[in-house]
Amino acid sequence: LEQKRPLASLFLSERVASQLSAFVDDIKNPQKNIHFYQKGIKLPNTLFLSGPPGTGKSSIGIAIASELNFDYVRLKFTRKSINKLYGGWFKKSVIVFEDFNLSEDYKYLLKKDIRAQQKETVSFFSSMTRVRKSKSKGKDEDKDKDSDDSFDNESQTIMQDLMTYLDNPVRDQVLIFTSNDYSDLDQSIFRPGRMKLIHVLEMDLYQFKNMLTAFDFEIPEQSLLEKCLQIDTEYGMKMTTSYLISNLIIPHYHRRHQFASVLQEWLTFTTQKDNRQCFVETAVSSFPSSSSTSSTTISTTSSSSLSSTSNIEVED
Repeated sequence: LEQKRPLASLFLSERVASQLSAFVDDIKNPQKNIHFYQKGIKLPNTLFLSGPPGTGKSSIGIAIASELNFDYVRLKFTRKSINKLYGGWFKKSVIVFEDFNLSEDYKYLLKKDIRAQQKETVSFFSSMTRVRKSKSKGKDEDKDKDSDDSFDNESQTIMQDLMTYLDNPVRDQVLIFTSNDYSDLDQSIFRPGRMKLIHVLEMDLYQFKNMLTAFDFEIPEQSLLEKCLQIDTEYGMKMTTSYLISNLIIPHYHRRHQFASVLQEWLTFTTQKDNRQCFVETAVSSFPSSSSTSSTTISTTSSSSLSSTSNIEVED
């Protein structure tokens, strides 16, 4: 990262902000929990952030690294990456497995019944491919069995490696998993004491007002704000902080003191059933020329709170 971003600069719900602040405080001040450590009880250093796209999950990892003065490292989730955590790599680092549910080895951590279904699918297509290539039926059956055993062994190994780390976290490391959903994961991962599960959901009224205030926007009547939060955007999901900044605040900044009118237009736009464009596109024609807006600057963080830290991406 070229700049740090403190947690206070994120537009989070009060619930999520409180949970993250408590987590960071435990990492910053381990002496608070010395009575637990003396009895061999280690507090979790791992977060699992679940929620829809655009809710700020990725920004949370950057903010935690900033608060702890740690490096920010993004990894692909694999067995190798888990082993590296014990190998002396990534001291004083926040390690983020973004879009965890899209990683190749995610399939090995699913619930048993889902893993069984996936194994049958993989085995079927593998055997069909080999039947076309092989002349010996007996060899095909042996290879199918080997494939099934390999899947089971790999699943067991990766699960054990992850459980071992979660039960014995490395000091001066923070792990963060982000995912849109976690319902298909083996629930033993979330056993109390292994990781902290935080739901980062769509925007609420507190966040809505907070963002508008931060950017010096008019605060419309609460009933209008609540109505906007209840309906789906043109992307088929509820409003998020990312949607608000990208589709309403930035393109309509020049109308910030008439923002109630902007929201009324947005409501009309989103309720049109045959709508084929994004709301931000409707603002282009009315957006002031660059010469009239060149002095306008939008910033989410005060300059006094920014400083440098490291951002690392690692490929296995």
